[in-house]
Amino acid sequence: FYRKVRDHPPERDPKGHERLQEARRILLDEALREEYDAMRRSGGKVKELKEEAKQVINRENPNYKAAIKKLKEAVVLAPELEILRNRLGQVYFQNDQPQEALEQFDRALELSKDPPAGYFASRGQALDKLGKLRDSELALRKAWRRDQGNYEIARILAQVFHRQDKVEEALEVLDRAIWADDKLNFE
Repeated sequence: FYRKVRDHPPERDPKGHERLQEARRILLDEALREEYDAMRRSGGKVKELKEEAKQVINRENPNYKAAIKKLKEAVVLAPELEILRNRLGQVYFQNDQPQEALEQFDRALELSKDPPAGYFASRGQALDKLGKLRDSELALRKAWRRDQGNYEIARILAQVFHRQDKVEEALEVLDRAIWADDKLNFE
């Protein structure tokens, strides 16, 4: 890597240097490396399906059913890709299918060696939508422990506390979120 960086310094070859940095980032991150390998094994079909799903979601009138179909095809090609499972879960959730979303979020968590906070937060939101407030609370607590600076997770957790009539806990979470980085932040 360092030899290649000397051949492609940022001041002489910014695009080449950027590609090297991206390659390094993928090689050092196990989840990204697995995604990259799966994309290559599928001959680019997984990437293509993922992009097509993104396009139908980003329209003025999103077509979640079409996106779900594309992502399910991609999951068949790369069932071990946690990030793909999580994305499918998100689209199910957007399409008001919380049970199907929860199944995908759980599968993403099973596949991940070190799940990011977002996986737990997504799971917590699906459980909340299903009325499983205690389980939702537990998932959101895990998410927030992993990412104390994430105000969105704190807000959702506080809402779940409030729905359980745990007003003091809700206020405590919001208060801690306001001071999460030792600066007053009402975001």
